[in-house]
Amino acid sequence: MLPSASQFIQTCKSHPVAKGGIQMLFGQAGAALATMLSYMFIASALGAEAFGKWAAIQAVVLVLIQFFTFNTGKAFIHYAERLKQTDYADYFQHKLARLCFLLDLTSSLLACLSAYFLIPYLPHWLEIKAEEVFYAQLYALTAIGTLSHLPIAILQFYQKFSKVAWFIALNSGLRLISLVVCFFLLPKEDHFSGFLLVWAVFEVFIPIIFLISASHFIPKHKKYLSYSVLEKCPNFFGFIIKTSLNAFVRLFPKDGDILLTGLLLGPAAAGILRIIKQLSSIVMRIIDPFTQAFFPEINKLVVQKQLNDLRKLNRTTLKYCIIISLFFWLGFTIFGYPILLLIGEDYTQSYIALVIFTAGASVMTLSAPLSPLGLALGIPGKLLINQTIAVLAYILSIFWLHSLLQLNGISISYLIFSITWTSLMFFTVFKKLSLWSPSQ
Repeated sequence: MLPSASQFIQTCKSHPVAKGGIQMLFGQAGAALATMLSYMFIASALGAEAFGKWAAIQAVVLVLIQFFTFNTGKAFIHYAERLKQTDYADYFQHKLARLCFLLDLTSSLLACLSAYFLIPYLPHWLEIKAEEVFYAQLYALTAIGTLSHLPIAILQFYQKFSKVAWFIALNSGLRLISLVVCFFLLPKEDHFSGFLLVWAVFEVFIPIIFLISASHFIPKHKKYLSYSVLEKCPNFFGFIIKTSLNAFVRLFPKDGDILLTGLLLGPAAAGILRIIKQLSSIVMRIIDPFTQAFFPEINKLVVQKQLNDLRKLNRTTLKYCIIISLFFWLGFTIFGYPILLLIGEDYTQSYIALVIFTAGASVMTLSAPLSPLGLALGIPGKLLINQTIAVLAYILSIFWLHSLLQLNGISISYLIFSITWTSLMFFTVFKKLSLWSPSQ
């Protein structure tokens, strides 16, 4: 049974997850709206085929970012909470942050260099103009955005959710305004490269802001100890590798499917799929603030071995995820066609694909609180196996259905992926939770 309105309001004011989630939601809602309008604006200005090429360049960089990302944000929250229980906690948290930053810096440089040298090979199948390749290579610099993962995690760990939310919202809003200015100032033939350059500038800008802000909250400790932080963080690199492999496997449903769609169905289909994915991501944008606030709190409950509170928090979160996902899918079923018509007539043919894809996104929201819970319970390896099975099902379904149903086949494949992943997550996490006891 869901709490009454008065109970819900009181919970939002007092509970760390609800309070942090609400703070993040306002900023994320603004950021999501600005980002969605940005994609719609670019898609309308360029047309389906040119936007497909633009989206493919973006997808290449995003895939390489995920490939090299070490996912240190999750590791920092996971181990920083445990370091609270040790002597010289401030010292070790400071050393942990430094170690995580060095890993992030390495990964961002690798992603930048890989994208820079790979992008010149794209024109062979995307028909990108030679003069646009240079701007596409500049876009590779957005791989530096991986440096924002750690400072965001630090701000979340110290309950500074409002700072994260408003920085993201401000960045997305300024980017939208800059795209509009770019549209009016540049001639039509330069819109493709101009939009890439504007997007790149703001992707580089946001990690700098986060790094400056997070540096004020890292504990300063001048005392030198002979102990290594790794001695206080058992299996640190094992945790990093498993969570990074999870992120690597997820790169296909996040952005790799756009590249595969472009290869199989052409650039126009890739552009339409990017719009569908951006619209369907709204529900995760709503859920994401609460899951970001959820992980530090759920991690704390696991460390403190509060089993009953852990189960209660998880049940309540799942109830709200079900309600939000249902309303979201019904909304796009009703209003999806007018939204696509607003972007351009080229995109209205994808209405059925949008309805099917948003159904898959709705199913995925049910697994949103289960991933952080699984990490907190110490089963990243099992989550990786689940995700690998689901992604393989996605890839095989695309190869099977794309020739029969075109873009609708891609959306059905995503629905298959979502159902497979969510079902496996429920089974794995709830089995672990039923076996887990405070003595562990």
